[in-house]
Order: sequence, then C-alpha cells, then structure tokens
Amino acid sequence: MNGPWISLYMLALLVALSACSSGEKKPDKPEIKETPAKINAELGRGYMQQGDYRLAMEKLETALSYNPQHDKAHHYMAQLNRLLGDSEGAIKHYQLAIELAPDNSQLRNNYGAYLCEQKKYKEAEVHFLLAINDPLFEGKLQAYENIGLCAYEAGDLEKAEKYLRKALRINPKLPYSLIQMAMIHFDNGEYLRARAFLQRYEEVGPVTAASLWLGVQVEHQLGDRKTMQRYATELSRNFPDTEQWRAYTRQRW
Repeated sequence: MNGPWISLYMLALLVALSACSSGEKKPDKPEIKETPAKINAELGRGYMQQGDYRLAMEKLETALSYNPQHDKAHHYMAQLNRLLGDSEGAIKHYQLAIELAPDNSQLRNNYGAYLCEQKKYKEAEVHFLLAINDPLFEGKLQAYENIGLCAYEAGDLEKAEKYLRKALRINPKLPYSLIQMAMIHFDNGEYLRARAFLQRYEEVGPVTAASLWLGVQVEHQLGDRKTMQRYATELSRNFPDTEQWRAYTRQRW
C-alpha cells in the first residue's frame, strides 16, 4: 500500500526555509555586493510560495548572477526545479547548496525528501540523519517523520515504525505519521492496532480515498461488516473515480 509521503514532501516545499549560519561580518564593500543577491533570493522564494514560478525563476537567476556562491539562492533554486519536475536542475542546485552550507540541516532535510522521491533511499537516509543529529535543528520533528515515511516506501517497516514513533512522541497528532502507522500495522497483520491508529488519524486528518480504503480493509479483517460498509459507502459517495473505489468493487467479500 503506497503511503502519502510524496504529498507531504511537496507541501514542505512551500514552508519557510531556515536561515543559514553566518560567519563573521564582512567588510562594507562585500556586504553591499551581497545585498542584491539576498533580496532577489528572498523574492524568488516568496514568488515560489505564491505559485508564480516564472517570476521565482527570474529572481533566483538574478540572485545567482550577483553572487554565484549564495547558498540560499541555490537552495531555493533546487526547490523550484523540484516543483517544476527538473530533476537534473534540482540535484545540481541541492548539491551546490550543500557544498556551500554543509551544516544547514533544513537543506539536508529537504534534499533527503527529494532523494526519497527519486527512490534513492540510502542516500536520503544519510541526509535525514545528519539533520536529526543536529542538536540545534528546530525541524527535527519533520526529519523524523520524513525518514519514517521514506523507510516505509523503501519497504523497511521496522525502521519506519521506529522513526514515526519518535515523531509522534514529539507531536501525537501528526496526520501523516498516524495514517502511516496504521498502514504499517495493517501490513504486519496487527489489525486492532491498525484500527487504533486509523481512529487517531480520523480525529486530526482529512478523509481521503486512501484512509477510507484502509478502513474497509481493516474492518474486513476484524469481521466488523457494519463498520466496513460505512467506510465503503463513504468511499463510494465521495471518491467514486478513484483506484481505491475500483479496488473495492473488485473484491468478492
């Protein structure tokens, strides 16, 4: 059963990125030179968050023309190329950003998420762990969740559960972690636990075709036909054109 980790990562692209660490104050002249790059990089990020990718690209290219060594501009350019589906451009700018700011844990976390999308699970794990092991990284919760979702996609249910539990200890109401934990327990044949996590998810997360289909399967395994039918009816009513509904109609229960 496919998890929702890609959706999570794409949503994460539109959140504010953490500031990169700064060194000693430069002399006045280089600082003046840096200002247009910084201004255009932040404008590019803003346009990207608003969905205006053309203007975002224009501003980020301008930033890099002022300062080709601007790590944030490369970071934002990587994110933009990721949204545009340009894998070569995304990887190029992620790697340049990491060369310039190897201690930027938000950058590591974002690059790990992208590598996971590309099914480069081992490489992704390296970057997630570097972010997690940074005691000053404020996005550790996101990194725990990301590495757990990525491990699930890679088929390592034990590792996925380990990190998702760490995320849920920090925040017990994380929708993506809760639904993924329900999926893990379902895959392991632990149907009562799957039900419990699904119910927790339903308290905080949106109703989706995937969550309803999981509910159908869990209740089928537990023999609760009334609840199974409730899930199926809602799936039919709200998501009739989905693979989940088609999968239900193919069953002969």
